[in-house]
Amino acid sequence: MNDRIPISTGFHIRFSKDGRALSAGREETQVLPEVRFWLYAHQGHENYGRVQQWCTQKENQIKEDMQDQQVVVRRKQLNEAVDRAARESGLRDKRLIELVRAETFKAHGIPQHGE
Repeated sequence: MNDRIPISTGFHIRFSKDGRALSAGREETQVLPEVRFWLYAHQGHENYGRVQQWCTQKENQIKEDMQDQQVVVRRKQLNEAVDRAARESGLRDKRLIELVRAETFKAHGIPQHGE
């Protein structure tokens, strides 16, 4: 079975070895709309089911990426708040500041880097 599924001239989709939905030949913002149009126009095609699976995986990846970006933003906000609190309180002990930071992340359900 061919790895690549052609969608239109110069544009194809495929799954990576670890199951991620990949594409080539279009800007990221154009990918899902064009693949959905392909699905609409090619009902019954031998690759229809695989393209549907690709769309589902791509949508899941987009949701995961959005969640990851929200965590990055929240982590930045919490870091700024801990740094500001440490400055305002005159706290200088870096180990204590990092402990406060870790507990703040934990209390807000935000993983530390590498978790």
